[in-house]
Amino acid sequence: MIFVNNNREVNGEYKYLSYCPAIRDFCARGNTIPSVIEYAEKRLKEELQDRFFYNTLKRCGWEVSENSAKPP
Repeated sequence: MIFVNNNREVNGEYKYLSYCPAIRDFCARGNTIPSVIEYAEKRLKEELQDRFFYNTLKRCGWEVSENSAKPP
């Protein structure tokens, strides 16, 4: 979900912010929508790659195994 940043106190240098319901995080920011999408995809890929080091996915209801991660 991408939205316009109207709050100048928090990350005021960015025009757009995003929220990723898959990891329940405000994870991306940027000055163009494509840059926000790219950043969000990168962040989700990092979570998937590091699924055993961080419990973020499990806390969000994902089924994590050795070879896969299945969203809720």
